[in-house]
Amino acid sequence: MQSGQSSELAVYTMRRGQLKAQLTKFQTYINNVDVENNIMQIRIRLEKIKELWTEFDIVQNKIEALDTSNEQLDHRDTFVDSYFDIVAKAETMVQSSNLVNDINRLSIPESHAQIGGPVIRMKPLELPTFSGKFEEWSTFKDLFSSMVHANPTIVDVQKFVYLRMYLCGDALALIQNLATTAELNMNMQALNALGHNPYAWGALLLHVVLVKLDYNTIRNWESVATKETLPTIEELIIFLSERCRVLEAIDTSKNLSNNSNTSQYTQSKQNYRNQNDKNIQYKINKKVNAFVATSRLACYFCKQSHPIYKCQKFITLNANDRALKVDELKLCRNCLSIDHTDIQLCKSKRLCSKCDKAHNTLLHGEIQQVVHNPATANVVNTELVVSHAARGQTSTQVLLATAEVHILNACGELVVCRALLDNGSQINILTEAMAQRLGLLRTKINKSITGINEVVSRAAYQVTASIKSRVNNYSTTMDLLVLPKITGKLPTNNIDTGKWSIPKDIELADSRFFKPEKIDLLIGADSYWEIMCSGNFKLNTMGPYLQQTMFGWFIVGPVNEFSLKSNSSACLVISEDNYSNLEKDIEQFWKIEECSSANTDETSEDAMCRKHFLDNVSIDLTGKFVVKLPFRDNVDKLGESYNTALKRFLSLERRLGKNPERYGQYKSFMEEYEHLGHMERVNEDNDLSVKAYYMPHTCVLNDSSR
Repeated sequence: MQSGQSSELAVYTMRRGQLKAQLTKFQTYINNVDVENNIMQIRIRLEKIKELWTEFDIVQNKIEALDTSNEQLDHRDTFVDSYFDIVAKAETMVQSSNLVNDINRLSIPESHAQIGGPVIRMKPLELPTFSGKFEEWSTFKDLFSSMVHANPTIVDVQKFVYLRMYLCGDALALIQNLATTAELNMNMQALNALGHNPYAWGALLLHVVLVKLDYNTIRNWESVATKETLPTIEELIIFLSERCRVLEAIDTSKNLSNNSNTSQYTQSKQNYRNQNDKNIQYKINKKVNAFVATSRLACYFCKQSHPIYKCQKFITLNANDRALKVDELKLCRNCLSIDHTDIQLCKSKRLCSKCDKAHNTLLHGEIQQVVHNPATANVVNTELVVSHAARGQTSTQVLLATAEVHILNACGELVVCRALLDNGSQINILTEAMAQRLGLLRTKINKSITGINEVVSRAAYQVTASIKSRVNNYSTTMDLLVLPKITGKLPTNNIDTGKWSIPKDIELADSRFFKPEKIDLLIGADSYWEIMCSGNFKLNTMGPYLQQTMFGWFIVGPVNEFSLKSNSSACLVISEDNYSNLEKDIEQFWKIEECSSANTDETSEDAMCRKHFLDNVSIDLTGKFVVKLPFRDNVDKLGESYNTALKRFLSLERRLGKNPERYGQYKSFMEEYEHLGHMERVNEDNDLSVKAYYMPHTCVLNDSSR
């Protein structure tokens, strides 16, 4: 061995000795440590020792490359066995401590236990969860009160923990603020029970708690905390309790304020009405919404999020420049939309407010030029479009055909959902929220859906569901397209049915037809007439109709009610559009398939790959193309690898010899691997001058593998 290699080997050997010394110190510490009082230090030391393994592997590899004796391999085996033994022991200590802490947190302190009774530990109770829905409240309240709230053997902290365990959704959100201080107090009590004094931890515990708070709470804390001295933990707990009460009071007052403002607004309008002439007819501006398609709107001129007629850059241009820009962007000169350019095809009834001619007011005063407007233009996809099918005024509200029906979910259970029947729809639709709740198998599709005013949306998924009636044995199976939303809440306003004479011997399809609620399902014309029955009569001369169906009796038609609220009405006419974008899709297809004529610079490696492919491509008996894998010619640059790989293999064999069962599994696997033709034996007299690289092999056992 040369002198340079000897000095290098000495350096690596010294560093290996230092690493072994660190492992020995850690082993001595673990064997003598008091686990209960030093668990945090054990965790920190364990993390540092894990980093030691990587450095040792690098140093040992360099030593084995310089010294090929078996003595170096024995050093590796000894270190590996010691390392994993001590790390496993430390991990067991940490996990045992975590288990004890979890049990102590859930245990009732002895000071709270009943006199003469045992310490009660938290156990899961069979209680239903409460999400905030009214229909779930009665059952949950009775069970929770009898099993938890009225149980004298459960202390208040545990009752609160049980309450959090069985709340979800909106109900859980209401007690989040309470949970913060309750959990903090419970953790402080647990630390006291372990013999610690967390109130004396000062800045450390303050930091741990503050980093978990939101920005506004931390800001309020900084405004009230003392600046001259370090705040105490008691002051922080008092502040958090007061903060929770403030947040709850704000939420309550906000709801009361909204109700009060609504009442004052209604009363002021009534007073104003009484002070004026009784013959004055008030205009009730009611927004009439149709099927709304929402995507991203972008200004045609500056690409920002606003319509072009509100674009400041566009408005600052003079009238003539605005007209030229409209023609350049191929917009309609009347409505400034991109759907058409011919004014004769414009559906807008608005005219210029200055000259009453068929052009937009923003274009009034431009120098008239001869402009060629083609009858048709290419449609450009904008980023955001919000289109309403109709808008107008009405003094009556129309009840649509809604019903409460049952849908089978993926587990075969019946789920109640609110359906809207629409004989103007050619498809059936299910909302995304209801689809997730049902958990049905989805089929990926790509369909265009056209609504009123040819507003287009797309459906990406479809489910098949079984619909059942609540009032009889009727059931049907439907294919439902999944969309984020069908329409707004129906009806649009609460309806007073106190003066209606609804027969008591009939079963209504929708028991809450008079309350605005969301629509989960839309049933189209393919099943509409199958569901309808012959029974039909009018409740009164000015009122709605009663229509008999397989889902029960519908109450549909006009409701002659006047309201000062701005009401909205929904109208849905939907059809499946499979050809709207056919021309654009075909054009895009040819663009993708078209070979680029641009000359690309071919590198030497590209030329080598092309030559290799032409020289080695063939077709086998099954008609498949077969190409030989390319290999580089400069394998010799990787260096000598045979001896290192052989040493590692012999080291592996010695280590496996200490575990006969593992050695047998490894041997049978390698024999099977060779039998399948995945590897072949290399002769011992193999010519090492041949360009090749030998990779070290190791044994890896995955217990979770099948």
